[in-house]
Amino acid sequence: MLKRFFRAADPEPSSTPSFNDRRRAFWAWFSENADVFSRAIRARDFDPQVSRVSAMVDQTLPKIAWCFGPGADGGGHSFTLSPEGNPYLAFLLSQIVKGAPELDGWTFYDSRQASPQFSGMKMDIAGESVSAAEIWLTPTLDHEREEIDLVCWAPVFESLPESQRGHILFLWLDEAIGEFQVGNRLGKIEINPTALQDAIPLSELPDFIAQVEVDHDWERKTPGEYFSSYRMPEPNELTTQHLRSDLMVGTSLLYQLSGDFAAAGGAMEHPAPDLGVDFIFVRIPREDFTEGCEIDQRADLEDALAAGLSAEGAELDAGAVLGGASGQQWLYIDLALFDAAQAMPVIRKVLNASVHAQAAEVYYFDRERAGRRIA
Repeated sequence: MLKRFFRAADPEPSSTPSFNDRRRAFWAWFSENADVFSRAIRARDFDPQVSRVSAMVDQTLPKIAWCFGPGADGGGHSFTLSPEGNPYLAFLLSQIVKGAPELDGWTFYDSRQASPQFSGMKMDIAGESVSAAEIWLTPTLDHEREEIDLVCWAPVFESLPESQRGHILFLWLDEAIGEFQVGNRLGKIEINPTALQDAIPLSELPDFIAQVEVDHDWERKTPGEYFSSYRMPEPNELTTQHLRSDLMVGTSLLYQLSGDFAAAGGAMEHPAPDLGVDFIFVRIPREDFTEGCEIDQRADLEDALAAGLSAEGAELDAGAVLGGASGQQWLYIDLALFDAAQAMPVIRKVLNASVHAQAAEVYYFDRERAGRRIA
């Protein structure tokens, strides 16, 4: 079973194709080579293909980790792209895999999947052998966030450096419940020097999570489609003034954008600079909406933008609405552009057609273009 993850080297500087150009080129190439990969996997002679796949990932999806493995239900093969805990990449990889071709014998994943036989596995790290049976967890439910906090213990942790404890723990959690569940269903994760009462073995964690979701009617989270609500700290005299410094609350597929933008004082690093995607926001004066109807009218604008960016008959969406937010003076709509040349005319058309968006302003999130108004 091929499950070693590979990561391409940093790419040489070059002109940047759009996100859509990149995912279109990668899947076209993969389709042409899928039979070659299948034969190599069956022959257990895949090493010669590693450099070919790495080169194509480097060219089209730089810095993304990948691996081959078994297909769904153990049949055929799978190809997995991993965000490695990065929420921006998790969203973008979900979009990439949505555009994957349908190929006989192949399954495509946008994050590391749980291993059905993980409970009988062992891992070797720093000269120590660690089995799943040695890891114990004490779960606590966070009903407000619909997350499960864990306190973890394993006897081997006592002989491992602190940095390696976390590394091996997260490897095991990925094996047990899959990378997406680790990042989205688990909350705070702590390592304890001793086992706590009411601890459960790692092998019981998948069933525990499934039962919690049923018992408490927690919404089943789906990669790239789960909206989270967030609240920003109250602004004060120490708050750095920037284009979104009045923001109070919002709902988003990528709530990290607002937090990272604020933490950087309105000059954040581009979260995915090598993939040809643009993160932008629209801000509209609150006074241009009907008092008491601001959220509904902003939602109508979000729906119109989403419909335009995913026009019927289009091969790939030109972009996606990430969510909306409210501030004291402004209302905001956040977007990801997968092809800016196609998306921006749509955005301008929708804004121009709305009586509430005549004074709308559009800006980039990244600091290289911070404060540069697009429309």
